[in-house]
Amino acid sequence: MINAEIREFENDIINYVNACESIPVEVKYLVFKDILHQIESEANRNVIAEREQMEKDMEKEGKEHE
Repeated sequence: MINAEIREFENDIINYVNACESIPVEVKYLVFKDILHQIESEANRNVIAEREQMEKDMEKEGKEHE
């Protein structure tokens, strides 16, 4: 992702959250905390899947060299 896209994404989120004036900041915090937990869990699953794939590739490569 290009830095400008990241900044735009961040600003869009900030602007949306700020526009929701009727929602208390405490609720916004809890919602973001939940969203971040979901993103962290997905990222962890992706890392685990990548590691498993790398291990399989290394095993396959090792068997091919035998």
